[in-house]
Amino acid sequence: MSQKIPPNPSKLPWFENFARPGFQDTSTTHELPYDHSILLENLMDPAHIPISHDRTDWTAKREDAQPLLFKVTERTDRGFAGWWGKEKDQSMPNFLRFEAPCVLQNNRELVDEKGEKNYFSGLFLCTPSGQGKSLLIVRFGGTKSSPLAKLFPKWYFHQNASKVFEQDMGFLSSQNEVLLKEKVPTKELYINLRSSDTWVAEYRKWMDKVGDGMPYHIGHSTISLPKVPAVVEHAPAGLVASISASLPGQGRNRDNVLRQTFPTDISGI
Repeated sequence: MSQKIPPNPSKLPWFENFARPGFQDTSTTHELPYDHSILLENLMDPAHIPISHDRTDWTAKREDAQPLLFKVTERTDRGFAGWWGKEKDQSMPNFLRFEAPCVLQNNRELVDEKGEKNYFSGLFLCTPSGQGKSLLIVRFGGTKSSPLAKLFPKWYFHQNASKVFEQDMGFLSSQNEVLLKEKVPTKELYINLRSSDTWVAEYRKWMDKVGDGMPYHIGHSTISLPKVPAVVEHAPAGLVASISASLPGQGRNRDNVLRQTFPTDISGI
């Protein structure tokens, strides 16, 4: 993408389902306080959805939690891909693809009672925004939507998406701390089950292959930590904001409470 070298259209990302007639989608953006590799792991883990997001995600029900089937069909330096589904159904209708550096997509094709094919996709663009921080752009959509979905305003779907990521926040933030504290590859920390963690293992093994070209990485068998540690935030913005919001309209009294809680300068709040 320079003035001297013309762009190569074949390298531009293309997501076929989003170009299909009648395809409609909802997009949301999230800033998250953990490493983008942990974010990708979480998005690659379909087994946790029924338990962690019971009834928050419309398709998630705790009683549906079960072993899954996985089949890896591609492995390259650019990523990997394969099929997955529920073990009890003995079918794998979902196709997942991870493509470097940070694109993950999950697609499904269904045939309705009229014999018509419908396509559904989840697209995740997961970018690092600093050590221990990530930026996520999400697009969910399909060629067929529930009639009920049309009754809800767009802000509802944005709010619900944020709620899903908040439900994972505590565990994933703790996982981020453990990885940095232990300073060992994930094979010494994780027990990757074939019935749930196949994509997680594939991702960390991919990091083993290409991690030497990254500023830092934690792979399945290898590790290279940042040469300069991240700056520690002594007063997380979210915590300060929550205290401030709980003391509306109290002027000087509010500022005094904040100063007692965080002795450092709060002039920028």
